[in-house]
Amino acid sequence: MADTVPPSGPRLGVVPEADRFLGMRITPAVVALAVAASLTACGSDEEPTAKPASPVASGTAPAEPSEPAAEELSEEDSSEESSIGEVAQLKVGQDFVYGPVTINVESVAQPAQAPIPSFLSDEEAAQGALLKAKVCLAQDSPDTLDVSSYDFYAYDANGGEYTVANMSWNGWPTAPEFPSEAVARPGRCVSGSILMSAPKRTVISYVSYGGGYDTVAEWEVK
Repeated sequence: MADTVPPSGPRLGVVPEADRFLGMRITPAVVALAVAASLTACGSDEEPTAKPASPVASGTAPAEPSEPAAEELSEEDSSEESSIGEVAQLKVGQDFVYGPVTINVESVAQPAQAPIPSFLSDEEAAQGALLKAKVCLAQDSPDTLDVSSYDFYAYDANGGEYTVANMSWNGWPTAPEFPSEAVARPGRCVSGSILMSAPKRTVISYVSYGGGYDTVAEWEVK
């Protein structure tokens, strides 16, 4: 048995547009902030125009400012909240594309259906959901991309989080195994199997790229 050690040092999730992030190594957290910033920037290109004050007749008290309608307040609040921490909602097999990076969770085998080798059937540490994932970098990307299996997370219907198994065995997870640390070069992909450690009775509801506040995309498991 071989221990899988999480990568040390700064982690990279994706590389956004070249003209804004040339040469930078970006984490999923920065990608999430960049997505939010691009959304909040929409509709703010024009300078606000001040409205001239209405004349007030001599001896007349100025009119009381009117309260904005409740519908207007709730509409403004909801649009502001929806622009923060935006997460792409996908189905398993769909691509998530951001700038030069394409990410896909191609398949998910539940722990009860995962093709675990017979010699590991009684090994609790070997139980879990088996993902097949792919991360690709566009040919015209100005930089390389650091990728890792540790950028993926699995969740059950109650929000329970499951992470990459910290052990591997001969033939399990199935080859090719998604590396814990690798570099994708322009025009190339990194792909393979990822074992998400979970008890056999666990049912995975969705898989995410990035976890918690770093999440940028989620794939629903049917």
